[in-house]
Amino acid sequence: MRSIRIKIANIVFGVNTDFEFELSDIDKTYYPFLTRQDSTISIDFIYHKKLPFSILKKAELVFDSQAYWQLYCFKGENIIVWMTTGKIPIITHIGRFNRNFTTGKVYLRYRYRHLDKSPRYRHVIRISKKPHELFYQNILGVIMLNLPAKDMIMFHAAGIKDKKNGYLFPGYSGDGKSTMSNCWRGNDCTILSDEYIVVK
Repeated sequence: MRSIRIKIANIVFGVNTDFEFELSDIDKTYYPFLTRQDSTISIDFIYHKKLPFSILKKAELVFDSQAYWQLYCFKGENIIVWMTTGKIPIITHIGRFNRNFTTGKVYLRYRYRHLDKSPRYRHVIRISKKPHELFYQNILGVIMLNLPAKDMIMFHAAGIKDKKNGYLFPGYSGDGKSTMSNCWRGNDCTILSDEYIVVK
């Protein structure tokens, strides 16, 4: 397996995958966080032609975001299901983690098809991405799931430090987080992030 280690909020995540990739394949967003330190949390990304759907029949649904992902529990394991949005959600990958999210395996496939080929659903029939694109795009999602086990949480937000005060401006992509950050520039403030920020 190929591996990288990413340090975020003093936690070192060991990210392992069963396909070959180069550092240039990893999103540049992660470059400042790459480290050689030993990992405290280990996640394996494994590519399969078929996802382990059978586990979901036995697991108990604990949380449903009604959008991108669901949380299940089964015999001490946490099962995370990621899916596409749209009229007919398609499960794209499934993660199996221990109770405190310190180890886990994320099963992915990089070609998806929906059985209904009618024109109405043509926009969701086929979704295709290169393996390394799915790899780095899914790292962040796994990190967000791990942080609550360490008394931390990651927000999709801009973070500003103004002397002794801190401010969060959460929002979806395109809601103006970067614009809000730019408004604080030049006022003796520190822009911590305009995209994601970890709070303990």
